[in-house]
Amino acid sequence: MHHDISKIERLYDCYHRDVYHFALYYTNSKQEVEDITQETFFKAMKKLDNLKDKDKVKTWILSIARNTAVDIHRRQKIKRLFYYL
Repeated sequence: MHHDISKIERLYDCYHRDVYHFALYYTNSKQEVEDITQETFFKAMKKLDNLKDKDKVKTWILSIARNTAVDIHRRQKIKRLFYYL
């Protein structure tokens, strides 16, 4: 367990700015940026053992961020639709 925490801490230290800036590019909402960043690293922590190519960590983490951003955007769109019904 401690070993996994150490891995995710290093991953966060190395890539949190990249994820944050990607999320900022994708959305202008500070709240969404923070949600995307947090959820990205939560998902990465859960799937860290699935990472096969250690040389493509940045690509892997940014693809998680992209998918997370799309998911969050989709959920908010659905909420807005139900709100107006």
